[in-house]
Amino acid sequence: MIANVFAVLVQVAILLMVAPLVTGFGRTLKARLQTRCGAGVLQPYRDLHKLLRKGMVVPDTASWIFSATPYVLFATTLLAGLLVPLISASAPLTVFGGVLAGRSLLALARRLPRRRR
Repeated sequence: MIANVFAVLVQVAILLMVAPLVTGFGRTLKARLQTRCGAGVLQPYRDLHKLLRKGMVVPDTASWIFSATPYVLFATTLLAGLLVPLISASAPLTVFGGVLAGRSLLALARRLPRRRR
């Protein structure tokens, strides 16, 4: 039981630390393929640092959904990441496993298309 909890915590730590690196690598590769200089691989880490220092701006007319949405998106994306085994042969959340569960969790975090004026 404790080993399983430890494996989940290690997987969460790996997901949170490696995700910006993968994003930075993808952006750098895309820039190089387009013969542009582009930002460095570590740019997403610098962006996260800058965004976490900023304060939250909440309009007076905003409902509780406005404040809860970032936490819901973070939790669903993290749960979708825990469906994939990284450090052991089995995924930490095999009870909820499957393509349908992963797809539905990521669908919660999907941005709706904006209407053009």
